[in-house]
Amino acid sequence: MTPEQIPAFKALDEMRSRFYDSLSKEKAGLASEEDRKELNHFLELEPIIRMAKTRKVA
Repeated sequence: MTPEQIPAFKALDEMRSRFYDSLSKEKAGLASEEDRKELNHFLELEPIIRMAKTRKVA
């Protein structure tokens, strides 16, 4: 990915689907340990991606 492509970056549909699936399971109290790990991974990456986008735009 080039610096110019960073502001337009969006997660793949499959990634978004997995995130929302894990989030729904967590809210319903049905998440497995693997679901929780994946959800935490997404939540750790999100601010990093936002920061990269912000710095590129600035």
